[in-house]
Amino acid sequence: MREIPPTVPDENRSKDSLLQELADLRRREQQLRAVIDTCPVPLFLKDTEGRYLVANREFEKWYNQAEKDILGGSLELVLSPTQAEAARARDRKVLETHRPDERELDITFPDGVTRRSIGTKFPVFDNAGDLMGLGGVRIDVTALRAAEAELKKAHAELEQRVEDRTRELQQSERRFRDFAEGATDSFWEMDADLYFTSMTHMLHPDHSPSRQVFGKTRWEVVGVDAYTDPVWVSHRQDMEAHRPFRDFEYQVTDTTNGVRRFTVSGSPIFDDNGVFKGYRGTASDITKRVMAEEKALAASNQLTEAIEALSEGFIFFDADERFVICNSKYREMYAPTSDMLEPGVQYEDWVRAYALSGRDLDTIGREGEWLKERLQEYRNPTEPKEYRLNDGRHIRTLEYITASGGSAGLRVDVTESRRLEAALRESESRFRDFAEATSDSFWEMDANLCFSNTTLMQDSIHSTTTELIGNTRWGAVGADAQNDPHWSAHRQDMEAHRPFRNFEYWLDDKAGNARCISISGVPQFDDSGVFLGYRGGAMDVTNLKKAEESVRAALEDAREADKAKQDFLANMSHELRTPLNAIMGFSEVMQMEFFGPLNNARYLDYVNDISQSANHLLVLVNDILDLSKIEAGKLELSFADIDLAAVASAAVRELEGSMRKKSQHFSMDIDRNAATIHADGSAVRQMLTNLLSNAMKFTPENGDISLSVGMAGPDMVKITVADSGVGIPKSDIDKVLSPFGQSGDIKLAREGGTGLGLPIVAALAKLHDGTLEIDSKVGTGTQVHITLPRTQNPTNPIHND
Repeated sequence: MREIPPTVPDENRSKDSLLQELADLRRREQQLRAVIDTCPVPLFLKDTEGRYLVANREFEKWYNQAEKDILGGSLELVLSPTQAEAARARDRKVLETHRPDERELDITFPDGVTRRSIGTKFPVFDNAGDLMGLGGVRIDVTALRAAEAELKKAHAELEQRVEDRTRELQQSERRFRDFAEGATDSFWEMDADLYFTSMTHMLHPDHSPSRQVFGKTRWEVVGVDAYTDPVWVSHRQDMEAHRPFRDFEYQVTDTTNGVRRFTVSGSPIFDDNGVFKGYRGTASDITKRVMAEEKALAASNQLTEAIEALSEGFIFFDADERFVICNSKYREMYAPTSDMLEPGVQYEDWVRAYALSGRDLDTIGREGEWLKERLQEYRNPTEPKEYRLNDGRHIRTLEYITASGGSAGLRVDVTESRRLEAALRESESRFRDFAEATSDSFWEMDANLCFSNTTLMQDSIHSTTTELIGNTRWGAVGADAQNDPHWSAHRQDMEAHRPFRNFEYWLDDKAGNARCISISGVPQFDDSGVFLGYRGGAMDVTNLKKAEESVRAALEDAREADKAKQDFLANMSHELRTPLNAIMGFSEVMQMEFFGPLNNARYLDYVNDISQSANHLLVLVNDILDLSKIEAGKLELSFADIDLAAVASAAVRELEGSMRKKSQHFSMDIDRNAATIHADGSAVRQMLTNLLSNAMKFTPENGDISLSVGMAGPDMVKITVADSGVGIPKSDIDKVLSPFGQSGDIKLAREGGTGLGLPIVAALAKLHDGTLEIDSKVGTGTQVHITLPRTQNPTNPIHND
């Protein structure tokens, strides 16, 4: 047997690496144990002293003894003294010769039952090739031998007449024995050219003589390219170099059973002169083993995923109190010491570190005492416990001892439950206080809709509860619940057991004053759905009703006052325009010195001031008139298809002179696809003029002003006027959109403003089913966006097309 060199310890390997190797070793041990326990025949392992080390489940069933009672014992535990001595002699032979021993014999059990079996014992070596014990399997052939005996008896009776048939049966028997002897592995041979020359049985159905297995290499039989496939290249090179190999694994697609996996081992054969003659070896079908390993791994992964998906913290320690697994929720709860939770860590070591971390408020100042309590609870769990963490959370712990002796722990965050319980207690306390101090009345009725309990609303309304108890509401009030529509609907709601809210009725108190009462109620049912009655509240809303009436009267007065204001503004604006036109006309005549020079520069300055003031007042009057019409719903718009480029150019021409005086830079960009809209041309021009005027006033000399028109959707146009002026604080944007509201650097705007421009623009945009938005930053500038529909009919009730 090939020796495996000892592993040289790597002092540089990390603890995590060693722990991972330990975990892998445990997993492989578990997998090996699973394979042994699923073996369908009795199987055992002994040490060199003949003591049992391993016994699988079939072995336990065979000898009717538990593994725990067998391990460490000798043959006398399962055999009679005579049979034990014979078996011990076979054990010595196997250990001395290092060769398997197979025998068929009868075994008599303590219950007197005798079974015929084929037993195979074989030496077991460690990786270094040293003998470590022996193993064995046993196949029950009692039934087979009984069948053989019956067959032999039949053969004897029919020997003369069915001699040929008997020979065929004997040949079949011999073939069966051969198959039984070599059922585990296949034995094969190859010649010096690495072609198969013999094989005890085929590895899979596709390997048959008809497929010319003999005379082919293994890779040719499997159908792979051994010159390019990395796995097969290495195997081919081993064989061409005449090197022994062990446990080379490969897979074959079986048309009957799908993918199957095999492992082969082989040793090169040389003659006495050292000439290579070929190979001899074994092959095993490991499909079931690999599938079992994959299923075990998949089950392990699924378990890990399930644990990780838990909303609660989960942890598991084995029977030796060593850490096995936990989820991330558990690590988060126990963050200060979660880095210690590595496979193999002892529970006591970890919980001691946790006690000293201060994470659990109950440990502070009593760490030693708490540790003892926790260990006791862990090892002998009773009812769930609750702990408080230093971050304010409440954690409930539940411990379970598993059948294998391990411990599974569950950690549930009950902080929200505790908060809700406290809130509920507080709510109940507040409700009790309110119920005792409130001016409202709370009432209950039985299934017959008669009062069964109530708190008096006001002594002036009901002197005692005896006026209500045992009476219906309409009975206590004296209302006709049959013919009065208001009370009839209320009675029907209650008789139908429907909830109701804010049912109002009037009654006279003891002083003869009318009082309005508002009541609400919900029906009550038991767990079976049987109607029990009503619970509800009542409130005296007389003052509220009076207040509502006062509000309605005040609102009507406000409407009348607003109408009077609108009429006044309209009339005053018309009255002001007549003298303003005269002032503007005479000032213009004087500016032009139409009737002769003024002969005094100061008089000319006065005239200019008069003209500018008059123009400013005219703009104010016009703005007031426009705003009054809009607010009164009397502004008449005339809608038609208009060219925004032409309208914008006209608005710009009005302000070109003022912009030149301040050396301002103006630019205009109009998308021709958005240039035509269905709107009132005068209103759109007024919007653009107001926005450009504001931009000009509040932009310093040499500043920038722009006007752009573009599409804002399939049927919407956006008009944007931007400037590099003083800007508007965000807190003032609502203010500048209200009449006479102003913001920004007023001193910079030497021309002044009315505070009506933006409100008028917003109102005109709304009449077009449009919107106005302002983006502004103090010290940087302002952008005003108007979005208008291209074809949609406006909501203004007064318009013409």
